[in-house]
Amino acid sequence: MSGSSPEIIIALMGVTGAGKSSLIRLLSGDSSVKVGHMLTSETTEIQQYRFRHHGRNYVLADTPGFDDTLRPNDAIVSDLLSWLASSFRSGTRLNGILYLHRVSDIRMTGSAFENLRMFRSLVGDDALSNVILVTTFWDTVSLDLGQRREKELLTNKNFWGKMLEKGCQVRRLQNNGNREEALKIIESVGMGKMTLQAQREIVEEGKNIKDTAAARETAKASAEFERILAVERERAKLELAQRELREAQRVRAEKERIEREAKERRRLEEERRRYEEERERKRIEEERRRLVEEARRREVELQERMARIQAEREAEQRRAQQEQSRIRREYYRNYRCIGKYIGGDISIVSYNPHGSVNNCCHCDNDDWNQCGSCGSDCGVLEHPIMESRRTRDDDCVIM
Repeated sequence: MSGSSPEIIIALMGVTGAGKSSLIRLLSGDSSVKVGHMLTSETTEIQQYRFRHHGRNYVLADTPGFDDTLRPNDAIVSDLLSWLASSFRSGTRLNGILYLHRVSDIRMTGSAFENLRMFRSLVGDDALSNVILVTTFWDTVSLDLGQRREKELLTNKNFWGKMLEKGCQVRRLQNNGNREEALKIIESVGMGKMTLQAQREIVEEGKNIKDTAAARETAKASAEFERILAVERERAKLELAQRELREAQRVRAEKERIEREAKERRRLEEERRRYEEERERKRIEEERRRLVEEARRREVELQERMARIQAEREAEQRRAQQEQSRIRREYYRNYRCIGKYIGGDISIVSYNPHGSVNNCCHCDNDDWNQCGSCGSDCGVLEHPIMESRRTRDDDCVIM
């Protein structure tokens, strides 16, 4: 690197994914800087990148991000404290620290708050004036939302409020790809060197790394995290047991519901079957009654018809008898018995006003018939019938 001006050494710190490596790549123009887009940090150890700007030589130290999913915070802080101590012993002192925070984060999580407390313990109040708090990822939120979240960070003393009172600066990296905007941020880092509280504790006071305020804060946070994790485990176990119990109850209730529905279906099916059988029985019974009634009706009709036929036959017989009686009466008005004729057998004769003699028709046990008008050869049924017989009776009915 050209020039003999002293180097301005700036350390970049913050949670994993806050944009440290992206900012270093943007400032230095070094394409070898790995930029991560996952929850795991691309930086596993402190890397240094140099570049020159406006006659100044800059050294950017990329530190591992806090809250890495693959490494615990106490290991990351231990590595960071070791690097700070060795740098201080070798005469290398920082000019400033950029602490990056995503403005896109919905809120300051518990781990982010613990990391911020550890960072304050690591830096110490006397060196906070060399710290610049940088908000990133403004292009992922609306300006109004980003400003509200920034205001909360600045005004809440548990977040950045107390650090601002100790001289911290605040900058925005609103466009993560704008190098001019990024350069303006590092230009605000002065030439003065800073001594961190952790460096004094380790190098000047001879404390072990684990006895530093930053390490203790990290250990405290880790213990609290383990406690919370244990509580969460127990809560998760309890929730799992409750879910399993609820699931068992749900399954049991579902089984009972299915059994009730099956029982109800069987009951309804049995009722339907009985209803169908009863309806069929009633239909058969109704059909039987109809057939019986139909048979009775037909029998009555047949009897009535036979009775009518019999009545008609009897009426016809009566009419025939009446007609025969009328014909006989008409005949008897013309014929009458006048005496006996003795000759061989005894015969009864009748007198015809027209002058002929005929056999009398009023004697019983007729032997032969002949017509009083035409003789024995008459074939006209309407003519009066003259009956003749052989008898020993001397009486004769006289008309």
